[in-house]
Amino acid sequence: MQVDTAALDAGTVIDTDVCVVGAGAAGISVARLLTPSKLDICLVEGGAFEPTERSQELYEGEMVSIYRKGRREGYDKTYVARSRLRFFGGTTNHWNGWCRPLEPEDFQVRDWVPNSGWPISHAELEPFYEQARELVEIPAFERDHGYGRNDGRRMVILKDSRVATRVFHWSPPTRFGTKYRQELLDAPNVRVFLESNALRLRANADGTAVDRLEVQVEDGPRIDVRARAFVIACGGIENARLLLLSDAEQPGGPFNAQDQAGRYFMEHPHVPHLGQLLVVDDLGIKGITDFYFRARKDRRAGGRSMGVLTVAPEVQEREQLLNFCLQLRNKGKEKLNSFGEDLAAAQAGIRDLGRGEGSPAPFVGLLFGRGEQVPNPDSRVTLADETDRLGLRKARLDWRLSEQDARSIRRSMEIIAEEIGASGMGKVRIRMDEPDEWPNTRGGDHHLGTTRMHDDPKRGVVDRDCRVHGLGNLFMAGSSVYATSGFANPTLTITALAARLADHLKRELA
Repeated sequence: MQVDTAALDAGTVIDTDVCVVGAGAAGISVARLLTPSKLDICLVEGGAFEPTERSQELYEGEMVSIYRKGRREGYDKTYVARSRLRFFGGTTNHWNGWCRPLEPEDFQVRDWVPNSGWPISHAELEPFYEQARELVEIPAFERDHGYGRNDGRRMVILKDSRVATRVFHWSPPTRFGTKYRQELLDAPNVRVFLESNALRLRANADGTAVDRLEVQVEDGPRIDVRARAFVIACGGIENARLLLLSDAEQPGGPFNAQDQAGRYFMEHPHVPHLGQLLVVDDLGIKGITDFYFRARKDRRAGGRSMGVLTVAPEVQEREQLLNFCLQLRNKGKEKLNSFGEDLAAAQAGIRDLGRGEGSPAPFVGLLFGRGEQVPNPDSRVTLADETDRLGLRKARLDWRLSEQDARSIRRSMEIIAEEIGASGMGKVRIRMDEPDEWPNTRGGDHHLGTTRMHDDPKRGVVDRDCRVHGLGNLFMAGSSVYATSGFANPTLTITALAARLADHLKRELA
């Protein structure tokens, strides 16, 4: 049911089994999956069912640096607030539906990737990916995670090459705040608190558990929530901010005892104009435009799917590269110009220039790259000096990219270009001139890693069960627990991790 928060008295104490803070993909998934357990659940959301400027302005923060060129006017000033939504359903309200699990290698310790490795494996998360798949409403993935061919779709498979295809499925997209709202409101063991702003956590006397959560209701009273377990699911920036705000109220306390909260902020560096692809081979044109250009209906799996090109895992290891994917885009702006004309005149390694009668016209597409970022403890969220209207210090984001991140994207692009050229399918022009310098780059609005998962409390905030080190009843949910980022959009993995956490809580609180 929905609680009439404005009618509560100041100082009211709400007692519950599980307090979930934040109603985005992670929070709604945890609450929904806990509902059959009969545990009493309070879902505390800072926004309303619909967006308001007043609520959204509480996400405003400070962005102090970003390693990037070609920045759009005002990008740095607006990113912190613009890249997330503060109302029921969270950022799924503007999510476009990209779904893919992390790769098995993303969970492994890689000697060439500083701070890499998760304390859990891909296999441990796989059963929960199945639950997540149902929640985001997508079909099953191939067991080989995208190497295979989809029935009825032409797929460019460069046999025995250094390049692999990975498949994304498209969610409708599922708007969690709409799809699962009524179910949560009707559940007899769920209480939904809207426009209820989490201010800070308070620890018990010996600092081993959370005693209560302080909440300020919009135009209403200040109340406390006590729970057997607290799940913080406010997103990759706000999860860290809440810990830092709580620590500031109890200096030297348990909420950031090892100075790890807010560190290791990661994004997915997006390079929109990484290169051009000229395809003149008949089969290549049909394969590229049919499977890699846009998401289309998949007759075998159902739903919509699309392919991207990546560097094979064994090549990543040999070349010491980060994960990466290359997407084809064409908005009608890419033309042959001198690039295509020069190649056509030289017939530079192209099997069939497609000039014969009935041959398709050469296809020129824009190549969009998306890379993994090395986990960097100096890339971080801290607290700004400026406060919001609730008197809370705003988030201060220092997103840092490294030369290793740039070199990996450039070399991955070179490998894919070399394989396409060697196949005779076409040619690639790379627009990243210097191997360790960034072209026009932006983020994907994916906030990762700020309460990262690690067995060592000196290298992470939560353990393998997403429990904050040293605090027996405090858990983090969402993208903030990522240890490494991979290249895949995070919503599917956020939901899988939430399903795993719900399963753990059901067993622990039983």
